[in-house]
Amino acid sequence: MKASKWTEIAMFMMNTLFQKPLIRVGIMLTFTVQLLAVIPDTAHAVHHSCEPAQVGEELLKGNLPGALTVSEQCAAHYGSKGGSQWFDLVMLAYHKCSVAQLYAMKGEFQWAEKAVAEADALSPQMTSPLVITGWLDTLLATKGFVAEKRGDIQQAKYWYNTRLSQRSAGRLAILAFSEGKHDLASRLADSTLKMHPNDSTAYAVLGALAESAGGVEQARKTYELSLALMAQAPKNHDFLPLTFAESSKIQEALKRLSKMTP
Repeated sequence: MKASKWTEIAMFMMNTLFQKPLIRVGIMLTFTVQLLAVIPDTAHAVHHSCEPAQVGEELLKGNLPGALTVSEQCAAHYGSKGGSQWFDLVMLAYHKCSVAQLYAMKGEFQWAEKAVAEADALSPQMTSPLVITGWLDTLLATKGFVAEKRGDIQQAKYWYNTRLSQRSAGRLAILAFSEGKHDLASRLADSTLKMHPNDSTAYAVLGALAESAGGVEQARKTYELSLALMAQAPKNHDFLPLTFAESSKIQEALKRLSKMTP
């Protein structure tokens, strides 16, 4: 395998798992040792058996079943290794969350809950400082997302607020907008963007707010920016469906706006 593939793996770990800057500084040496330990097994796997970037690519094409197929293949691949390597275990946990999110988007909540439970069962093995912060952010946001899609909004808010992260803050802004709490939605979106300037969900909310206020051109530009950021996400090794959850609504909104005069 070329060295560039290992750069991709390292970037995934940095962008997806190590979300807090102070943690990044403190764990680089340990991460390097761990990564070197798993290179022989994961080199072939990542290239041939699991292409997580395809999850986002399929969702942006509106192909939810295709995204689920990719995500389940990745989970099955890393699951087949039995957690024999640290990196395999981490990837299995994240792909289980991805599967749960996709089943929730399909409305198949029995399977979504099963995948969440399987992901949560891995939590006792995810206590390393290398992964614990990003893992808890992702797991609790996933629980909130499944509850949200099931229609249990209070439960969704509970999980999102239990550990307020980039992913959960964006979903809280979505919920606030859907409840007609536009001021709250705006504040949540703005505060998310202050910490995470490239958050596509926050821009999706701002686009919806602009559209609801009659700002056709502003809405169009903001929606387009949200989609552009989503399109970049797979290249930045973000494969979690939460990132792309609003893509179909945005595409529908852009079609609707195209028929209007600013």
